[in-house]
Amino acid sequence: MDWLIIALLIVVAFGGVAYVLPSKFQREVGKLRLEARQFGFSTSLMNVANLNAEAADRVTAGGKVRFRDNFCAVYHKRYAKKVPHAPLWRLDRYDKGKFPVPAWTLHGDALEGVDLSNAPYWKDVQGLLATMPRTCRAVECNADGISWIGIEAREVVLAGDFLKNLANALDSLAELNVNLSGTDEDLKSDP
Repeated sequence: MDWLIIALLIVVAFGGVAYVLPSKFQREVGKLRLEARQFGFSTSLMNVANLNAEAADRVTAGGKVRFRDNFCAVYHKRYAKKVPHAPLWRLDRYDKGKFPVPAWTLHGDALEGVDLSNAPYWKDVQGLLATMPRTCRAVECNADGISWIGIEAREVVLAGDFLKNLANALDSLAELNVNLSGTDEDLKSDP
């Protein structure tokens, strides 16, 4: 009987330790975030509203509004040099959105440095958004750089070229913003 109690205590002790250890997927996410620094990204976390949530997920049976947020990772890449008059906007994924880019919508009223009527710019933005994984929930351009905001799903984390492709897409968007702002500065980023 003593051996049974000792074995049970050992199982409980190791079970508790195993419970708090990160899973293989969590270790891969950590590795991806560390590797992101080599591509010039800073990372953080934020909640983003899920605009594509079903109607039943937005309201309880009692009629109370539910907020459906996604806990997302933010991969932010700074401009290599200061970009005066850089466009400021954020697009959130919204499958029913049509303007300025299909399947996306502007977040709030924050839009500066580019007109909605600038069809060539938004067409280029649409092409760059199409290269990003489906787990992307938002893309934001601000005064110091560009951010990819999305869910680090298994297929994203385990894709070996995710960071390289993301860096290329954000660099292309940065170049587009530099050209739009009227500067001739070279925006090639250091890998």
